[in-house]
Amino acid sequence: MVPELQTNRVVRTPAAAGPATAVATVQPSPIARLGAPLMLVFLFLATGRLADFAGHQLRLPMILGTLAVLLALINGALAHALKSRPGQLLMAFTLWMVLITPLSYWRGGSVTLLTNQWLKSIMVYLMIAGLAQTLRQCRQVMNTLAVAVLAAAVTVLYFGTLVAGRLAAPVGMLDNPNDLAQILLLGLPFWYLLLIEKSRVPFRRLLAALCAAPVLYVFLQTGSRGGLVAFAAMCAVIFVHASAAGRFKLMLVCMVIAITVLVTTPEAVTARLAVTLKPEVTEQGFLDSYQMRAIESSQQRLSLFKESVELTIRNPLFGVGPGQFQSVQAKKAGEEGERAMWRETHCMYTQLSSENGLPGLFLYAAALFFCIRPANRIYKSTRNRPETADIAAMSYAILLSLVGFAATALFSSVAYHMFFPTLAGLSTAFARAVERELAARGVPNVLPAHSRRSTAAPSPAGKATARA
Repeated sequence: MVPELQTNRVVRTPAAAGPATAVATVQPSPIARLGAPLMLVFLFLATGRLADFAGHQLRLPMILGTLAVLLALINGALAHALKSRPGQLLMAFTLWMVLITPLSYWRGGSVTLLTNQWLKSIMVYLMIAGLAQTLRQCRQVMNTLAVAVLAAAVTVLYFGTLVAGRLAAPVGMLDNPNDLAQILLLGLPFWYLLLIEKSRVPFRRLLAALCAAPVLYVFLQTGSRGGLVAFAAMCAVIFVHASAAGRFKLMLVCMVIAITVLVTTPEAVTARLAVTLKPEVTEQGFLDSYQMRAIESSQQRLSLFKESVELTIRNPLFGVGPGQFQSVQAKKAGEEGERAMWRETHCMYTQLSSENGLPGLFLYAAALFFCIRPANRIYKSTRNRPETADIAAMSYAILLSLVGFAATALFSSVAYHMFFPTLAGLSTAFARAVERELAARGVPNVLPAHSRRSTAAPSPAGKATARA
């Protein structure tokens, strides 16, 4: 379990044997200070999806995002991205998409996806990587994502509707229960970060628990089976890293969640979840309507998965074109006299392989891997040092969110959405900020050699502290 933290700004430097001294903090550039508030408001609006319900005609996310991206580019976001492994791989993936688009089954559709969706998502990566320069700014990004998913949960609780018994938003991106579950799950680790911290602010941890409760409640009401698998994967990560006492607490929390699900979840959701384990047959020998829908959904997803694997085998190098799985599948169904499903693959990994070929899958998956690995290594290198406990907790939250995304991606077609670029930008900015912060604190060589980058020069204050 992550050590409990004190949110003060004072630590004892290893070079000093006297009383505790104030930590020298790294200061962001003037452009980063100017652009960071724009970035935070954009992330809140884009993640919380409040514009889907009101004020969409103002186009605030587009305006704020454009300004933030411009400031990030002026601040050297592209250079920062090309110095990081995730940035290099995402840029290579973007270039690969551009190169294979002329070979697409429907070039116009691929161009539209590239310009209207993926390029906007990659701009989010550059925005965060270019403007979040310090540990404090990275923490602000995490807090913003936490508040955004809380806003989304509360909004759906108030305005939401039931889709086959599953809770979802009435309009916008969150009208799909699975997409809603994924967004909430990616933000939950940042509430967990607030829960594990000790603070001088009275009742702060209690307030964090009260805020995390509606997020978890709405997540469970979505009835997303893929979301539950991802939640179990995140709990497994916590269990592996926890102490014996921490594992006992985790099991108690899971028992409370299970009881809550049984007591408060509608019949449609419990039937949907139960059918995965053991379908119940009525006296007439038929499943109830909720379980029938769940089984039909599973069968459709399996069929789409097989289709995407088959298209990957047929087009291993270039794929059928970005965003063209549905079109090719519909054409094939028509030729075989079957009804076209007009659905995505419902698996991000085969979505990538069937539409962008195996090279596209490799570049994207490698970018995800090189976000998860540094977060895990930073956590392991800093968790047992009191002066780096805050860094350990932040890296742990990022790790859990990335694990949640990697798991939910097995059941959703989100390759081109901003979910991963957002986490990748945070991971890139955090890794860079950690090196500079450790140098400023005079805590050298905490990270393993393979996790350190020569591109992150220590601040003058850090050099002075290190020489002391």
